Amino acid sequence: MRTGSLVNLRVLRDAMQERGWAVTCFPFPYARHDYFVFVHRYIPQSSAPQYALVELCFADRHDLARCWTAPANSGGLMIDIADLTEFRRFFGIAYVPNLGDLREQFATALGRHVPDRLPKSLAPEERRALVHRLDVTDGEDPSKVFCTHMRRNPPLGDGSPGRRSSFNSQKTELLRPALFELLRDEHNLSFCYSSDAHKERTDQEILARLSENQGIR
Repeated sequence: MRTGSLVNLRVLRDAMQERGWAVTCFPFPYARHDYFVFVHRYIPQSSAPQYALVELCFADRHDLARCWTAPANSGGLMIDIADLTEFRRFFGIAYVPNLGDLREQFATALGRHVPDRLPKSLAPEERRALVHRLDVTDGEDPSKVFCTHMRRNPPLGDGSPGRRSSFNSQKTELLRPALFELLRDEHNLSFCYSSDAHKERTDQEILARLSENQGIR
């Protein structure tokens, strides 16, 4: 369903896939309120609803737990009549008789803010929000942001080596970039995190445990 012009979503999706990212985000002011829009890549892409490029999650900038999601493509948000009541409630939009115009106007407003590239750097608030979203999507505790050690992923059912998730890789690239760069290609190892700041270890300590085979189990 074409509801507007979000042509940059394909560019973002392709850039995310090339970089190995699962999610990116950008700020979106709308109706005197501030949101973060999280752009989720479908992994694998074959799991996407028909015609969908990505899933968009709109989160209240001041309360990330308050969010609304919808699939989207370059034409706009893929929302139907049944979804519009929840959509209007989330954004505080009064009822209008022409719902087609509402979808078109919203997509046009959103399209002005969709970036045409992945960010080279993130503001601290954006980084925290993105890490939070990565953890929530991956079923992890968002308070676990202190890297402690590494573990070897168990083998898959067919006996092939287990691989860390795109979420774990991206989280570490954001929080511990130097450590991630050193171990980027060690796909059978995952980075482990704790909510206890006292358990956090330096890159050197984590690498030392790794070389001694003490942090892999």
